[in-house]
Amino acid sequence: MSRPLLKHSLIAVFCALTISACGGGGGNNPTADSTPITQPNTPPTTPPPDITDQGVVYDYPLPNENQARQFLTRATFGPVQEDVDFLVQQGYEAWIDDQFQRPASYHAPMLTETLESLGLISGHECTNYQERNKHRMDVWWQHSIYGKDQLRQRIAYALSQILVASEKNSALICLPRGLASYYDGLLDDGFDNYENVMLNVSKHPVMGEYLSSIRNSKAIPELNIRPDENFAREAMQLFSIGLFELNSDGSYKKNGDGAKVSTYNQQDISNFARIYTGWNFGDSVLFRSHVRTIDSEILPMIAYNAHHDNAAKTLLNSVETEEFATGNMDLEAAISNLFQHQNTAPFISTLIIKQLVTSNPSSAYVDRVSSVFNANKDNVRGDMKSVIKAILLDEEAIYGHLDNAITFGKLKEPILKLSALWRLYNATGEYDRLRFVNTDQYFEQKPLGANSVFNFYSPNYLPPGALKASGIEEPVSQIINYSSIIKTTNTLFEYAQAEDVFDNDKRYRENISLTLDPLEALSEDPQAMVKYANSTLMAGLMSQEMNDILITYIDQLSNIDNGETRAKELVFLVISSPEFAVQR
Repeated sequence: MSRPLLKHSLIAVFCALTISACGGGGGNNPTADSTPITQPNTPPTTPPPDITDQGVVYDYPLPNENQARQFLTRATFGPVQEDVDFLVQQGYEAWIDDQFQRPASYHAPMLTETLESLGLISGHECTNYQERNKHRMDVWWQHSIYGKDQLRQRIAYALSQILVASEKNSALICLPRGLASYYDGLLDDGFDNYENVMLNVSKHPVMGEYLSSIRNSKAIPELNIRPDENFAREAMQLFSIGLFELNSDGSYKKNGDGAKVSTYNQQDISNFARIYTGWNFGDSVLFRSHVRTIDSEILPMIAYNAHHDNAAKTLLNSVETEEFATGNMDLEAAISNLFQHQNTAPFISTLIIKQLVTSNPSSAYVDRVSSVFNANKDNVRGDMKSVIKAILLDEEAIYGHLDNAITFGKLKEPILKLSALWRLYNATGEYDRLRFVNTDQYFEQKPLGANSVFNFYSPNYLPPGALKASGIEEPVSQIINYSSIIKTTNTLFEYAQAEDVFDNDKRYRENISLTLDPLEALSEDPQAMVKYANSTLMAGLMSQEMNDILITYIDQLSNIDNGETRAKELVFLVISSPEFAVQR
């Protein structure tokens, strides 16, 4: 079938699915006319234990395959049968524990090896940066799609949207190995402790360049030099405590006039800016040197104490730093001050929940996770493994789509739609790589490529219209508009069809092939094909109406090519549908 005819036929079906999913105000709330084909979950006969109880055991029944896929949609870049089988046989917590034990698939070493083999390693000169950044994205796709440490990779991706650094910065576009190294730090610290996440991010040269804390000098009034406040501000606003004081359940504290209470003021910013003075590249010989060696972008920054403000400073909650403290001493004191702040647990817990599970977590959900952040079973604060378990194994995460179908869940990021497709159907690319570099041009997002430190979208974004009127947040919808929908849909079409991608001289995108044999084997039975697609791509959550539309459409297609056309069209219709776009 020719490409134009195929696209026109699919548009009609896509419109029918859109009306089905969005009409009548139903959204994701199943009705008598739009109910899941199978009820994938049965509510527990005994409620799961309160996760704030010290030494808790997450005692859930073993999941069926659909439940396993729902869980893996939150915890990985897309479910595959190997992980589904593990979950069905051993359960949720055992899968997480197994993932905790798996070695990290690091990005920087693989990128370095590739660049060295191509003669593209660069030091202080910003040369061949576009070519070098292509290979950074090659490595990112390699580990995100094929990595066996899926939970670690997924957590790093979530953290990279909270502690944002971006190649859109003019300095960082020249440091692809530095960006890969920054991501590797999130891979390590994402399974460690949030205090270490903050501390290591603060010392990484990529963050130093991005938020201008590198070569940040103490005040020299006679030269009109004052400490840069950029990192000081964002470390509080975005990386730890947020703008307003919170209760442990994430709700705002109010003063006597009913107004929100600010967490910090300009004086606090000034004091923290004095903390972050005196730092430069880890292999620099002078504080003010801009010269970079090959490894400057991956080595932690070092403190030049002669350029550090070593006077005492007043931090949050009236904590005083020591007089004559070194740069390292002050940095550790500042990070500890932010980490110990009462806001950090609910603020960071909420952000990670929104990244992984649902855009509108209940206050009880946030409170339970915050409690674990504050003290796990060993009374350790900020233990990331405990927080991850608390988020993914909370009763709201497991059963929220049954208990509150209207507000539970989130829109899938475009990149996660594609990664789910590639993982499920064992994507392979030319030259043994999955090359899709400029995802921001098609999806409005690119790993470590946000337009600002505020990420691709605000975590508190309220879409205009009915959702805003109801106070329902949907962050991902901020990057979804008429233009992006068309570009994303066309891109998913190209990859689902495994046709030649359209890009100038194919420098940034290459052809990717899918293994659709399981679907093609069912091509004589459209009902079986749709049932299989529902289970593997949508975890059994497809509505009956969508199911019927797809069967009718697939049935009318010729099957003279042994199912190739039927399989490709079915896959595209599912992954571009409004129902697939919602993670539940």
